[in-house]
Amino acid sequence: VKAGGIDFSNGIIGVHPELKNIKKKSKAGQKKMIGQCFNNFYQKHKDYLEKRVKEFQIELNKAEEEYFRVVANIFKSHPCPKGKYIGYLSIIDCNPRFIKDKTFQVFYFHPEGVVSVTAHELLHFIFYDYCLKKHSKIFKKLNPDNGVFWDLAEIFNVIILSLPAFKKIHPRR
Repeated sequence: VKAGGIDFSNGIIGVHPELKNIKKKSKAGQKKMIGQCFNNFYQKHKDYLEKRVKEFQIELNKAEEEYFRVVANIFKSHPCPKGKYIGYLSIIDCNPRFIKDKTFQVFYFHPEGVVSVTAHELLHFIFYDYCLKKHSKIFKKLNPDNGVFWDLAEIFNVIILSLPAFKKIHPRR
C-alpha cells in the first residue's frame, strides 16, 4: 500500500504478520483474508481496545483547548474548517486522514501517542483549507492525497509541530 511516495505495508503487515502472503491472493481473497484477520483481532482484543479509546479521550480532552489556541495563533484570522472531526481507533499503523469527511485514524499503539497523531492529522485539515481558500489558484489543481501538495502538508506539519508551543501539548513527539 503506497500513498504520497510512502509504502505503508509495514504498518499493516508489521502489526499483522499473518497477512504477509496476502499479495499472492486474488482481490477477493485479499479482502476475505483482511476481514478475517481484523475481525479476529477485534474479537480477541475488544476489552483492551475499548480501554484505549477511553484513555485516548482523556488525553485529548486535556490537550484540546491549548491545541486550538496554538493553531489559532498560527493561522491568525483563518478559522478551522467547520464540521465534525472524527478520529477512529485503528489496528494498522498508517494513520490516514480523509479531508472530505473530516475523519482520520489513530493507531492504537502509536509510540508518539494519540495527542501527537491527532495534532498532526487535525493540522492537515486546517492547512489544506487555508491553502485552498487563500491560494486557490495554486492549490486547487493539486491532489491533497499525494504529490506536491501532500509533501508540502507533511513538511509544514513537521515544522509547525516541532515548535515549543506544540512540544508542550505533545511532549512525546
